[in-house]
Amino acid sequence: MAGSIFNVDDNFIGNKRKMKELLPPAEESLKEAQKMQNTHRSLLESVRRIQSYGMEVMAGFIVGFDNDPEGIFDRQVQFIQESAIPLAMVGLLQALPGTQPYRRLHKEGRLVGEGTGNSLNFYLSFIPRIGARQLLKGFGSILQRIFNPKNYYARVRHFLAQCQPNTRRRSLNLPDCRALARSVLRQGILNRGGGGVTAAVNGTDPKGALSLRA
Repeated sequence: MAGSIFNVDDNFIGNKRKMKELLPPAEESLKEAQKMQNTHRSLLESVRRIQSYGMEVMAGFIVGFDNDPEGIFDRQVQFIQESAIPLAMVGLLQALPGTQPYRRLHKEGRLVGEGTGNSLNFYLSFIPRIGARQLLKGFGSILQRIFNPKNYYARVRHFLAQCQPNTRRRSLNLPDCRALARSVLRQGILNRGGGGVTAAVNGTDPKGALSLRA
């Protein structure tokens, strides 16, 4: 079969017995998010097993839960690196209207604005338990570390080493070649390793968002 098959979380929700959501590694935060199904197995081993069949895992991670333990930022970086997930999407907890976190934070008087759904602008719509400054600093440190060229390329090499598809590899087509050429040009030549993420993190000015929450 040519091409790729991309499964997202709503594909699995259709059959809850086969649901394989991969969320943050901290068990207390999983319970807070009511993801009890993810507390009864090793997420690291689950990712490795999926990858061993030639499938790439794209995982989302969230920081900002009240039950996030001390050292959560280091733990997330460690998990992402050890699990060899090239496309790791890390975001700040969003308190969106109609959600359980929104109702709880509203009841506790900790809402200070409306969630935008965009966590990369370093905006917080609620007062986090650990303090806004510490949360934003930790969040930025995760992004800087996992997208550091050395760490990112190490994850890619690790993933390729343990990814063993049972099907015949297909040859590169023209769109693949164009994407590869753009990547080499932009990241390897023009950007010399990809400092764009670090610049974006360092270039943010969260003071406005912190003024009500620090």
